[in-house]
Amino acid sequence: MRFLCLHGWGINSEIFEAQTAPLRYQVGGEHTYEFVDGSFACPPLPGLEAVYGPQQECYAYFDPSNLTSILKALEDLKDYIGADGPFDGVIGYSQGAALAATLLIQDKADNPSQLHPLFKCAVFLSGGVPFDPAALARDEKRYLDPAVDGEPITIPTANIWGSNDVDFPDTSPRLSKLCTAEKRTEVVHVGGHEIPVLKGDLLADMVRALNETVELALSVQ
Repeated sequence: MRFLCLHGWGINSEIFEAQTAPLRYQVGGEHTYEFVDGSFACPPLPGLEAVYGPQQECYAYFDPSNLTSILKALEDLKDYIGADGPFDGVIGYSQGAALAATLLIQDKADNPSQLHPLFKCAVFLSGGVPFDPAALARDEKRYLDPAVDGEPITIPTANIWGSNDVDFPDTSPRLSKLCTAEKRTEVVHVGGHEIPVLKGDLLADMVRALNETVELALSVQ
């Protein structure tokens, strides 16, 4: 499978690639991964410079307080997929996951039959809550709520987050509940809003979740 990989706020593709290297190595197979930087320059995440050095240029895909920025990020991502795709799956961390999920829901609304979905599967790492595409089309901003909106993400998903996420404690469980229950896998680790150190049982659990998600995606083609 060919995966599109979207980082979170305040890092970049090079860092995201390094953080996910153990997972991608252990998954193995014939998968390929394409990492794409956001176009919105922003300060690095707190503590990032101590690990990766002060020279890092960091990005985001959009400014969540700016509707125009969100709409542009969605259009930019669609254009990128149109030019460099197709991709079989998407791996998104934090804001990257929120952007991917929003685009998936928008694609489903535009193509309700889902004979050819934009992605066949998705992996959300400490995922952010997607926006309501219909509200965005009205120049409004609304975050989706599973209690109101049900399970609009119908492709297989792996949802991975930390039980000690003090920065955004509710976003990942909320995103997971927006995914169809019979096609979602959840892995909850003891870390925070981060891509944790990938080793031992946690790495094994994440590899299993990703492999199960891929296998399910391939089985429903």
